[in-house]
Amino acid sequence: MGEGRIVPQRGIAGLRLGMTQTQVKTTVGLPGRVERSSTELGPSTTFHYRTYSVTFFAGPRVTQLATRSPRERTATGIGVGSTRAEVSARVAGVRCLKEFQYDHCYVGAWKPGRTITDFSLERGRVNRVVVGYVID
Repeated sequence: MGEGRIVPQRGIAGLRLGMTQTQVKTTVGLPGRVERSSTELGPSTTFHYRTYSVTFFAGPRVTQLATRSPRERTATGIGVGSTRAEVSARVAGVRCLKEFQYDHCYVGAWKPGRTITDFSLERGRVNRVVVGYVID
């Protein structure tokens, strides 16, 4: 999966989008906590691990991986704690903007079925990284 633990548009911590629950458990072990929920868009299951979470939305395959841990980084060293300028300089194809009070940098397209890597920013620094499919 590359040198970094966050691989934009692919995965986090050796996990990748599209893996099954069994593949996730085989790769990284049992989750510390399992959360099940349902919205108007459908049911989801989230496996919570120490430094990341894995979500299976409306099916058995990974649809989202997320982390708030500074331990998870891209091959170029980008992750939680990185500045907006660092993300802009070291993540290929990234766009940064503020919209509807949400400050973030992202790779991909916000269109249903497409893949997105989103670096959420708070006070100019990354506070969460999500790799996932756009659901709606």
